Amino acid sequence: LLVGGKTVKEIAAELAKKAGEAAKGKDLAANVRARLVSYKRKGWQVVKDDAKRMKVLQP
Repeated sequence: LLVGGKTVKEIAAELAKKAGEAAKGKDLAANVRARLVSYKRKGWQVVKDDAKRMKVLQP
């Protein structure tokens, strides 16, 4: 999330690949969206471009 340049779908796919069996049956895209909400509540800024790639910026 902090590096940026990926969509929610791409981040969820990367998580599924890295987590393997631990990610089976879980909604990883919802987990990514929840993480974005938690960053927003902490005062961070979530910036999305036209292709919906996002980057999280510190305040």
